[in-house]
Amino acid sequence: RVGREAEESKVNRLEAAKIMSDIQGRVSAVERREKEARQTEAEETERRKKREGEEAKISQSREDLERRMRELREQERLAAEHLAKGTTAEHQLKVLVVREERMREESERAHSMLERAEAREAAAEAKERQLERESEVSRRQTEECTRKEREVAYSLEEC
Repeated sequence: RVGREAEESKVNRLEAAKIMSDIQGRVSAVERREKEARQTEAEETERRKKREGEEAKISQSREDLERRMRELREQERLAAEHLAKGTTAEHQLKVLVVREERMREESERAHSMLERAEAREAAAEAKERQLERESEVSRRQTEECTRKEREVAYSLEEC
């Protein structure tokens, strides 16, 4: 009888050690997933900050472009006034033509810059949507693992 009880005790200890090892493995897996989720969140934050920086640059570029366009319009208006006054009409006309050409070139450059900035913004938004989808999948997986861990822990408690 004593031998049988010792054998049962030994079997129980082995089973308990096996269960503890399994629990430790699952806890490690959950901790690893949580670490990955934190890392993903940090990466998303970094990307969001980068995108916000890009948006600020685009906004600044637009403001600079608008300011420059106002300056060019003012120069054109002044040139037109001088021309209307009749002061060296031919010279003023040449100046106006040169200014108009510069304004057209600057407008084309600004338009090109704006198109590139909008393309970067669209790409950043698409990337952000992709990252949000990936984050949601990761969050669901983490929740599912946590739920399974709770079920295992509950089952072990019942045992």
